Amino acid sequence: KFERVRADAALDDLLQRAVARTKDGPLVLFIDEVTVLARNLEREKPGGGDAFLHLLRRFRQEHSGRLATVLSGSIGFHHVSEDALSSVNDIRKVTVGPIRHDHATYLAECLLLGVNVPTTDRHQVAESIAAAAENVPYYIQHLVAGAAREGSVKPDRIAELLAAAITDPHDPWDLRHYRDRLRNYYGDDAPAIAGLLDIYAHAPTPLSVNVTLQFLKTEGSPITDRDQLVSFIERLEQDHYLRRVGDDDCFASGLVQSAWRAMRR
Repeated sequence: KFERVRADAALDDLLQRAVARTKDGPLVLFIDEVTVLARNLEREKPGGGDAFLHLLRRFRQEHSGRLATVLSGSIGFHHVSEDALSSVNDIRKVTVGPIRHDHATYLAECLLLGVNVPTTDRHQVAESIAAAAENVPYYIQHLVAGAAREGSVKPDRIAELLAAAITDPHDPWDLRHYRDRLRNYYGDDAPAIAGLLDIYAHAPTPLSVNVTLQFLKTEGSPITDRDQLVSFIERLEQDHYLRRVGDDDCFASGLVQSAWRAMRR
């Protein structure tokens, strides 16, 4: 406890000094993976993550106009605690999704040029890479790397490179983390959540809550309550596994949906 108090005081002092030394314009404070840090603090000691987030909130309020804060993370604040979201309700939330398709195509074309991949038509190959990668730079980089190992590559070869990566037993794109992190995210509910995602992964069209509940009952899922199901669906939307379409839901990413089917067999 003493060490935690000292750490909080040291952080407070550091931030106070940083603001005091900023002469022109506001101080911009970037904290990456703040949610992972807060969650770890919360697991170490209940209330620790919330206390850290409230410290940052107090600091923002005390120095309003002199401090701009960017908090980024690969998991949502709802994974820290039930109260964590209230500590950041003064910050505008921005979802960082795929880039624009024309930008994704340009990125792919630049990467192809950079590694000197022979192609029948570089722009068409880049277009195919961007589409297959769903305009996500991480997947674009992997597809370009795969194309570079091919030698000369044609646009219609890109879909095959994607399929090969998804079924590769060595998991070169680390796609299994979508499955393996469920335990970290949902604890003892992880097996039930995986079964729920199985239903969406094999659905050709978006599913309503009632239809999904019927499938779950047929499968013998421990998720039997409609309100519980809606709560799980909302969390899966927040974690970008699912995407809401009207009152229905489907996988947020076709690429991840294909990978999920492959890894779950």
